[in-house]
Amino acid sequence: MFGFIVGTIAGQLAGSWTYWRVRGTGPTPTHPEWWSATAAGLVAAVAAAVLYLALNVHIWLGGVGSSRGLSLFLALCMGICQAVLFRGRPLRPRTDRAA
Repeated sequence: MFGFIVGTIAGQLAGSWTYWRVRGTGPTPTHPEWWSATAAGLVAAVAAAVLYLALNVHIWLGGVGSSRGLSLFLALCMGICQAVLFRGRPLRPRTDRAA
């Protein structure tokens, strides 16, 4: 379970960081929304996959002898969630609010 938590958090942070780097934090985006979301999803999936495989999440889910493909599938699902549902989250650019 530790590997799942670490991989998920790292994937979400990496995807969010990528989203804001591709999109830009200015008033007008430098790239379209779909381009930023796609890049974020890909980076989140790769980051999560590396950690899921390294920390044997597939064994936690399916038991001893389970395929590494289970970890890769879970990472792919996390990447899709980042691209579709969590665009730009959990990181958000700071906005200066006038008091």
